[in-house]
Amino acid sequence: MFTDTEYIWIRFLLENNAHMLENDSLPNKHYFTCSNARTQASIVAKVILENKMNADDIQIAVTSLSDTQVLCQMFDHQQIPYTNTKQKNSFQPKSKLNSWFRLG
Repeated sequence: MFTDTEYIWIRFLLENNAHMLENDSLPNKHYFTCSNARTQASIVAKVILENKMNADDIQIAVTSLSDTQVLCQMFDHQQIPYTNTKQKNSFQPKSKLNSWFRLG
């Protein structure tokens, strides 16, 4: 059902207080990468708005501080509510990712 790499990540997340969700259907996963951070952020915002995605179902991982700033600007411009968990006085993930976004 899971690859070895997925199993390692699942175990890591569960050991760090994550919870498995019971769901009969597989979630839709999207991966976007572009050579331009602004284009990438624009595509992400467009997909969220066009598909009327539920903010509770969306998490975005960002690996670069500059990408984080561009994504924040794009969400502000499109009036998409978000929480950047890398900001001061907020939960800090233990992963190597620069930032996690939670919409809503």
